[in-house]
Amino acid sequence: MRVADFLQSYGYLYATAILLGVYCAIGGAVRQPVSPFLEIVFMWGIATCVVMWTVRDARTRRCTPCFDFGTFVFFTWFISVPCYLIATRGWRGLLIIFSTIFTMFVVATGFVLAYVLAGFVP
Repeated sequence: MRVADFLQSYGYLYATAILLGVYCAIGGAVRQPVSPFLEIVFMWGIATCVVMWTVRDARTRRCTPCFDFGTFVFFTWFISVPCYLIATRGWRGLLIIFSTIFTMFVVATGFVLAYVLAGFVP
């Protein structure tokens, strides 16, 4: 996969994860707690990016299983996205799942490290 194809496919997801991680790290460095709004953005932003990618990939592959696939995937993304990836890519879909989980883990680790270094641990 070329770099341009990779960024086109996964750019929204990684950009959202990186921006949220940087914002949290800067907030931890200046000793400001994370706003409740940012917690909601972090919780729903990654899920929305994953759903957007899944819907776009399904349209590209011309394999949308139902009429309102986007809404179905949005409300059941934690189950439907892994099933979709395994159904369309076989066991190679697990690589995408694990890379997404790894990205979220790296962002969460950066978030925790920024707070620990800034002294926000209770």
